Amino acid sequence: MSSDWDGRFRTVRELSESVPALQAHSLAYCQDTTRTLVSAVYASAGGQDD
Repeated sequence: MSSDWDGRFRTVRELSESVPALQAHSLAYCQDTTRTLVSAVYASAGGQDD
């Protein structure tokens, strides 16, 4: 990553938090990612994936 990635990340986060549509998209992406991760861990532990 470039040396200024943290500043650019903060700027994007501020934009995302100030625009409701971007915030909703970001939250949905986070939820989808979390569900996928939980399903993968559950399946690898011997559970059944739904």
